[in-house]
Amino acid sequence: MNEAKKWGYIYDKKLDMYIPNLPRLKKFTTIIFILLILSILSALILSFLDLSSYNKMKIFIYNAIVVFIFLILWISLLINTHYTEKTLKELNEMELSREFEIKALKRRIIPQMIVIVILLISGFTFEQKKLSFDYMLKIILIVGVCAYILYRDFSRLKNSYYSLNIKGNTIKIYYKNDEKEIITTEDINYVRFFALRRGKRGKERKPSLQLFDSEERILTEMTIEIIDYFRLIKYLKKYNVSIVDDYSWN
Repeated sequence: MNEAKKWGYIYDKKLDMYIPNLPRLKKFTTIIFILLILSILSALILSFLDLSSYNKMKIFIYNAIVVFIFLILWISLLINTHYTEKTLKELNEMELSREFEIKALKRRIIPQMIVIVILLISGFTFEQKKLSFDYMLKIILIVGVCAYILYRDFSRLKNSYYSLNIKGNTIKIYYKNDEKEIITTEDINYVRFFALRRGKRGKERKPSLQLFDSEERILTEMTIEIIDYFRLIKYLKKYNVSIVDDYSWN
């Protein structure tokens, strides 16, 4: 076990990895729930008071905002706790067979295409009697954003056609069900796991992987299910393959 310890995680000897500290997560969820109840009670008490003065009304509005924040936070933590429990249960029941398949998650680009169409329509339908510098700059900006979205999403769509067929120490890489490459674990330089960026600060919840050969060429890049991420981690450790793990699943 040579993984660096991560904040909010505990080491599980059976799984031989760090997993989210579920007891701590449940305690924190309970604390937020108690604070939510207290803020609701406070709002109810304030609602019975005379709110004719500006200061009292301002306090009531602030309290309502606090209730909303605690409610959103509690719901998010509740969903996250349930999701973590479910994943840990699947992990404990997971068995590494000699032969298994890893499929990339399917991508849909229709929502992105709709966004692009809306951006283009909004950019070209302004009433414009003459082409001004500001108008041209706006059009260039819109076209640039659309081109970036198309490039990013078509790249991810392409990667969604990959799959891995694993048997013993042999990995067959398929693209659109056609065999693309065969590699053994001895010929793998390392496998990197990470989360794709979503916007400036956000990241996707599902893990992605890059498989590098001995010449450090990327043989495949694909986004996979979390349970498949753990299955691959277990498999790669079994065959002593180097892992660069930049993914946090919780």
